[in-house]
Amino acid sequence: MFEGEWWVACSQETFRAVSRRPDFRQIVALGRILNGLRFVRGAAVRFAGENTPEAMRQRMNSTFFMGSLIFEGMILVRRMSQHFRNNQAFEIWMKPLLRDRELDAFLKARLKPLRNLAVFHAEDKHLREQLERITNRTVVFQSARGTTVGASNYELADITAMQTVVGSVRSTDEFQEGVMAVTNKTIDYADKFEAAGDNLIALWLRDAGFDRRAAVPGEGFWPADPT
Repeated sequence: MFEGEWWVACSQETFRAVSRRPDFRQIVALGRILNGLRFVRGAAVRFAGENTPEAMRQRMNSTFFMGSLIFEGMILVRRMSQHFRNNQAFEIWMKPLLRDRELDAFLKARLKPLRNLAVFHAEDKHLREQLERITNRTVVFQSARGTTVGASNYELADITAMQTVVGSVRSTDEFQEGVMAVTNKTIDYADKFEAAGDNLIALWLRDAGFDRRAAVPGEGFWPADPT
């Protein structure tokens, strides 16, 4: 094991040998999905246990983007089946996700409309139905604590997005239960996807000639830190 920063890297010769392979391009794309998932998780971590407007915004949007990235990731995994059909690591780690009927139903019923209507595309036609379902005596459009820039939350916008996922409910309590169920299921599938992706990437890179080594400042993509 290495202390401090480490890399999984290869020589330029090895890189040129794999860079034109479609399976390597898909490994790179999978790495982007995993980086995105970790980013959106991190967006909510420092607000754990808080109920400020900013914390509520961060947690809800973390769920939105996490779910949308899982949807995109599973599209990629299905495409990968063509080039990884004889790859044992893909069979072990990714095939269980492809065969998961509950995940497939969740993708189609919940995450697809979320991704298409509220996250990756700012649609508004569907909002007519969502807004008509708002029956609160007081309708909060924006909440904030203090006047710090970036600390406010456009609550109504996120509530309508979450309605897209939760579906029709009869009460505030039922809506909150739906939010928790969607959030927990999204996090659970993110955990599974990340574990599968990490293992597949690690094994593919090892077989392709990449190795784990101590980082050498200035030799990678970024200049050495002058400090």
